[in-house]
Amino acid sequence: MKKQLLVSILYCFPIFFYGQISGIGEEFEDGISDWTNTDGSTTMLSQEMHSTPYQSNQYYLLKTCDGSNTAIGEMAVVYGYGGNFYDDTWGIGFDFDVKNDNNFPLHMRLGFEGSNNVELATINSVEVPAMSDWTHVVFWVEGGFDVEVTDEGDYVPSMFGIVFDTLSNVEKIRIIHNANVSFDGEIVTGTLQVDDFNIVLLLSTEEKFLNDIQIFPNPVNDLLFINFPHAVKGKLTITSIDGKQLLTKELKAEQMQLDLSNIKSKGIYFLKIETPKGTITKKIIKA
Repeated sequence: MKKQLLVSILYCFPIFFYGQISGIGEEFEDGISDWTNTDGSTTMLSQEMHSTPYQSNQYYLLKTCDGSNTAIGEMAVVYGYGGNFYDDTWGIGFDFDVKNDNNFPLHMRLGFEGSNNVELATINSVEVPAMSDWTHVVFWVEGGFDVEVTDEGDYVPSMFGIVFDTLSNVEKIRIIHNANVSFDGEIVTGTLQVDDFNIVLLLSTEEKFLNDIQIFPNPVNDLLFINFPHAVKGKLTITSIDGKQLLTKELKAEQMQLDLSNIKSKGIYFLKIETPKGTITKKIIKA
């Protein structure tokens, strides 16, 4: 089944890479228990099976809107989430699939509600044409430049600002159909079909380099191998848990081999890798 790709790049850094955050994703194979209407109910939400083979997934989330001026008539679904979108990242990306069986286009956008009850909505939307097959939709939310505050909730002013404070402690995420910048979905009669909802971690080129460093085996007996994405200058240091420096080497190649046979005591040690692209510290277990 062919899928279209629609991307909303809301605020672009010069170069970026991304990788999925472990454990944050919904393919709806195990049900829809994390999803509700905007009032917390699950009325008119269902787990449905694809009528034709669809990648490796069989199920998707369906919301049927009845056009009433209630959460059931509102074309929006809520994902119960709890976490920090700015923990050691540039920002966060979201991707999901939408199928539009309606005779009107869907204007997809995202909403975020923080623990401070502040409500944010993405400024840009992605249009999914009427009567279209599964379409892959992508949003980048970077630095807070791409969301608008629709309700200030219980926000207490701080030096970081309302958007940063809210996205640093998000409790709920909304998938919304609304042509206007809004935290609410439009009141319509129709269906919203969603599959493969993922939250992805945005990495800089420097962060990707550090993230791609391979260290093995761990636990290690005597020989520890380190592979770098490419040759880089720098320094390696191994220290004990009490801070005692045990080994230091200069980085000169894409692959390095460390002989740890002189470290007799089993336990936890720290490998610090310092490069022009940044510094990373890994925990090593000596077996």
